[in-house]
Amino acid sequence: MPDRGPVLTLSRNRYRSQEDIAMTHPVPQLIRSAIQHASHRAQGPELAAAILSALRRLHHILDEAGGTNLAQQFVDGPVSNEILERNLRHIERHGAEPAPVPLPAALSAGPATTIMLDAVDSGLLLNNLIPGNSGLPLLAPELATALLNSLGGTPDAASLLSLLRDGLSEGEFDFVSSSRTVHRLH
Repeated sequence: MPDRGPVLTLSRNRYRSQEDIAMTHPVPQLIRSAIQHASHRAQGPELAAAILSALRRLHHILDEAGGTNLAQQFVDGPVSNEILERNLRHIERHGAEPAPVPLPAALSAGPATTIMLDAVDSGLLLNNLIPGNSGLPLLAPELATALLNSLGGTPDAASLLSLLRDGLSEGEFDFVSSSRTVHRLH
């Protein structure tokens, strides 16, 4: 299938690509900034665990607020798409499927996780303040991209989606509110 170029949308009498919108929208910028600051406090598996915790939080909030379909549309779908896209690029370049990378063995409860969970909460707040729910569809793709970058490859999609959907223990995110510290981002 021929490449049709970037998807375009009409905005204020001019066309803008989806990539252009994602670059200028405050929600992806917030997530990128949080990832940058979290990477100063954690590296490798601990950073991946912090980002994974943020994705789980987003999934949990959307599932509670709007049900399974909302969580699947705005978290599961974008995460699956990112994994599929990267795997297809790898197959195109190397002619074989990539070996799945392992997911972090345990979720983190450190400062990087606090930063990432706060970023998800802030992104959802910004989504409510900006007309048109335009920030919500941009949260999970940014987090998924960062997770796959920190893992250094793609995990098994079914295992990752299972981890996002299931196993949310009661009070999993309570450590954030009970031991909240201020992390200045500037």
